[in-house]
Amino acid sequence: MKQLTGFGEIPYWHENGRALRWYNHRHLPARDNMQLRLEAMDFSQVHSFTIKEGVITPEEEGLYQDLPHTLTGIISLSVRGRWAEAYRTKTPSSSIPPALNFILEVYPRLQHLRWTESVPSLKQLQNLGKWTPELQNLTIDLLRNWGDWPREELKTIAERLSDLRNLVVYLNMLNSTNQTMPLQPELDTGTAIDMFRVLSQFKVGDEFDTVMFRQGDWAEPVPIGGVSFGEDWMEGVMINVECGMVMNNGTLEAQCKA
Repeated sequence: MKQLTGFGEIPYWHENGRALRWYNHRHLPARDNMQLRLEAMDFSQVHSFTIKEGVITPEEEGLYQDLPHTLTGIISLSVRGRWAEAYRTKTPSSSIPPALNFILEVYPRLQHLRWTESVPSLKQLQNLGKWTPELQNLTIDLLRNWGDWPREELKTIAERLSDLRNLVVYLNMLNSTNQTMPLQPELDTGTAIDMFRVLSQFKVGDEFDTVMFRQGDWAEPVPIGGVSFGEDWMEGVMINVECGMVMNNGTLEAQCKA
């Protein structure tokens, strides 16, 4: 008679003690991989943390719900993506939180924040000062619509983040409703200094040390064998304009250089 698949393992499973361990732990609550790590490791000693949205999304509550509470020592956070897609776990109503949830959980200790691949709303920017009152360095995506520069968003950043000293802004090159032609006018020292003057005019607290405006293909290189889904014409296009205040004949003046 043919032996049932797996039944031959039962004596070994019993003799080496695995059966007893399973029996003794059978009523313990289930733990996913991250929850087990949280029990074994002290995440309060982590000072810099990066999390990004990927093609494969872990269906774990530990990563999105339990981990942020343990990051009590974080001063530098890099968040890429918004995790807006719903996912299913044992609890059908659960969903992946937006990147904002990670930012709120480590409030108010953050000094360095990089929040990219997800354009925050004006309301989120208005609240950023409450969420990150000690923020000194910010890297963020802002949206240009129909060629207009995001002056209201820049004004909000300057007004709400009094400790901010360094800012990097990534701007889209294509219109959000027409992904075929680059927006006009182009980013250069002339257009950058106009935006920098908005920041300087409304800055609360100390002046900025540096402000960088960037457009183009600043994404991480695609691994060998990978596929790039970006616009072919934009590959390799990297525009960077750095602005700051310089002393000229005893007077501080705004200056930008590409």
